Amino acid sequence: CAAPPASTGPPRSTSSNCTSRGDCPREPETPSGRLHSEVDTLEALNSLFKAECIRNPAMRPKGGWKNVSDVEIAVAEYVDWYNHRRLHGEIGLVPPAEFETNHWASQPTERYRENPVLTEVGSN
Repeated sequence: CAAPPASTGPPRSTSSNCTSRGDCPREPETPSGRLHSEVDTLEALNSLFKAECIRNPAMRPKGGWKNVSDVEIAVAEYVDWYNHRRLHGEIGLVPPAEFETNHWASQPTERYRENPVLTEVGSN
């Protein structure tokens, strides 16, 4: 697999001289409608995935990948590790799934208006 080409869109301003949100020009979009920063993020994640999972000799079975099923299993294992066991430095050296669980557990419970659930056809 070849590395994805670098973004070829128009140059982006890196200036932070905007005094308000309305003063800042909108970030240009790619032909697919994505913002360049989204494309850059996806390219970085794809590169990281290839380096850590696909090209990593420790992840690759001896003799290489035999078929698509081998790669699918490796991807599922990598995604599980990435979300549930990888210690993320930007969020306090905890796995992302644990951080998200703790975040939502600390949020106040929302009270919603209860709507009756229809149990029979034609009932109100």
